[in-house]
Amino acid sequence: MIPCCVIGGNGYISSHLVELLLTKGRQLTVIERNICPAKNLPEDVRYVAGDYGDKDFLRNVLEGTKEIVDLAYELFLIRVVRTQ
Repeated sequence: MIPCCVIGGNGYISSHLVELLLTKGRQLTVIERNICPAKNLPEDVRYVAGDYGDKDFLRNVLEGTKEIVDLAYELFLIRVVRTQ
């Protein structure tokens, strides 16, 4: 199984993507800001709550990940670019 992470993976589009990636044999981690997922995720999906802007948090969660799909809110990307 290929380790894959979906950032912002608990919304409408991402919930469908998570289902599709599972059928393709991905080992999934979903990162969200909310402590608890807004939607029920499949049991074999790892859910991690945290701050997308925290580089150390992302580095730790993404260790060993081979694929990343970033569906997080657009302003997050702007914030990251401006702080680098």
